[in-house]
Amino acid sequence: MRHILKWECGATASQICQFPELVDLFDAVKTTKCCSRDSGGRHADIGRMAVNWKIPGQDDGGRRNPELADFFSMTYGQWYGIIKHGYWDRAQADGINNQSVANMIVDFMITSSGAPYVVQRTVGTRADGIIGPRTVSAINAQPSDALFSRLASARLRYYRHQPLWGCCGKEWMLRVRDIRFVR
Repeated sequence: MRHILKWECGATASQICQFPELVDLFDAVKTTKCCSRDSGGRHADIGRMAVNWKIPGQDDGGRRNPELADFFSMTYGQWYGIIKHGYWDRAQADGINNQSVANMIVDFMITSSGAPYVVQRTVGTRADGIIGPRTVSAINAQPSDALFSRLASARLRYYRHQPLWGCCGKEWMLRVRDIRFVR
């Protein structure tokens, strides 16, 4: 979750060190002011998450796209629910044997709706966009260290073909490289 708070919510290195409890880190990130000179502000990605995922238990008043302000009123539990149910569970990550591989896949899914297809092609299953038992079995049947490297490479190849590569490519590369493999 620290990786996600860093890349999706703009948690700084000093905040990550200062707040060992995730809920405290989340609250610290929420209270950080956006820089008016920054296009979209530091929390533009959180805004994207709020747009993509209705906050559990919160009525959006019939709006199709919740505002960035919805993030600032969100509790850690609500944010965690978005990550857990919207990404972790969709990736079937509880069934993946290696935590680093699970983290790579979930983080990829946060950044791209094309992630499940890339993951499935990488592990040799039918690319239908739904990570299910067959995909998880194929993931777990491969040596984790080699698969982790292949997933990182496939993810970068995917990003290089996206229209936003010119403006976001450097951040995407840094984000992928920020995930470390642990046995």
